[in-house]
Amino acid sequence: MSCHSIGMGLNEVVRMVITLYDKGDISMDTTKKLLATCSQAVYWCDGHEYEALDYIRRCRCGKCLRLIPKGERLYSLYDTYEMFHIFRDERLGSDGLCEECFDALIPKYCQDGETLQTVKDMIIKNYEDEPARYMSQGEPPKSNNGFEWARSVDWFD
Repeated sequence: MSCHSIGMGLNEVVRMVITLYDKGDISMDTTKKLLATCSQAVYWCDGHEYEALDYIRRCRCGKCLRLIPKGERLYSLYDTYEMFHIFRDERLGSDGLCEECFDALIPKYCQDGETLQTVKDMIIKNYEDEPARYMSQGEPPKSNNGFEWARSVDWFD
């Protein structure tokens, strides 16, 4: 049985980290370190990384941290063979990459005759029945994994 609470709790942290980043209070490098820590922290309690990163995973690039407009592609590294190497080597904040960052990174990780285009085609084919799974929603979710966000704490808002 998995623990969904740890993912939802860390997703609250992710929401604050992104808020601080967007305000310019923390750097991109610090933001990525905190995001990566949240995604790994779920393993202390049999949690899920996707729940901890739900606030950003369908709308922001894990490399450039740019908010991706609705309907643009957001490729998940979970769909590549070298996901864990890429995540670590490139110091990413999450598994989703905008097309520009994906195109820049993937060629150096392609294996045995793969090309950027064959990797992209594989991902698109995997989701041909549900293309929305690799399209940006254009904004963060209105809820925390389907639950109401925690109350705001006035002193740091």
